[in-house]
Amino acid sequence: MEEENWSQLPEHLLFELISKRLSFPDLIRFGCVCKPWKAVCGPLQFPNHLPWLIVPLNNNKSTSLDFNNETGLGFFSLCDGNTYKAEIPEISDRRICGSFPGGWLMTVHHNSEIQLFNPLSRSLLNLPPLTTFPSMLHTFEQKEEGTNNVSLYYVGKRFGSTNNFTFQSNIIRDMYVRRVALSSPSVSSGTVVMTIQGLNSKLAYYKIGGEQETWTLATPETPDQKRMCFFDDVTCYKGVFYAVHNNGYVVVIKDLEAGEGTHPYAEEVIGLHPSREEFSSYSYILESSGDLLVKMHLRNQIHKILSAKGDDRNK
Repeated sequence: MEEENWSQLPEHLLFELISKRLSFPDLIRFGCVCKPWKAVCGPLQFPNHLPWLIVPLNNNKSTSLDFNNETGLGFFSLCDGNTYKAEIPEISDRRICGSFPGGWLMTVHHNSEIQLFNPLSRSLLNLPPLTTFPSMLHTFEQKEEGTNNVSLYYVGKRFGSTNNFTFQSNIIRDMYVRRVALSSPSVSSGTVVMTIQGLNSKLAYYKIGGEQETWTLATPETPDQKRMCFFDDVTCYKGVFYAVHNNGYVVVIKDLEAGEGTHPYAEEVIGLHPSREEFSSYSYILESSGDLLVKMHLRNQIHKILSAKGDDRNK
């Protein structure tokens, strides 16, 4: 009797009659059998299993924002309420500072490395390091007093002051890149990575495959510097970057594709909210149902939440 070759099953049978009926854990096991089966069971092909939230494992109470090989990476499924552990050495000792459609993650290492990594396809792309951001000056190593440990420190320019800042590498890793947005769901040559970065929360970008090997300010230096600093959030909407300031106004970034001799600039498209004093100092900008929205918290609601938490602690 001729032995059957299961790897040669027609694709429509694998996809329609088998893989679509599997739970998420069984879907992963199914894809491990052979390459043809794996090709039809990628998680992104099954939106009923999405979205996932990246969460810490083992009730890790560390204040550090990086992941390590011992604890692994947790994916919490909103579909079935389970948390799945994934051992992904590529993100060891890295902080995840952004996640994007298609499974892409942007990670930062304390040694200055910045990468775009896709845990589903294992694709990896190196971006310019932390040391190439506009306000960074240099790094140095210093032996910690009373130990043999050597720590890495970053030195950079501080906005509005003649004094520079100096921070240990793990602090820079955890707080320097605050927000990230991509110009396209597909990561390829020409994709622009926009960040809110630095102590002053300025906008800086990098174009994949371009001539620049550093991060470049997306807004020019102007006399009114505070207008181009302290941004809270950034997103890409219909191929254009929008950012919201902590005062609530919104700017659009123009001329990112400008030629030599011209520079990108920010143009205000939404002014301050007339009742801005009633809102908290942090704003978010996001797409919902095809519209671009700015989300702000009411101060009195935040006060009520804090008060309630205080009451609970006193019981």
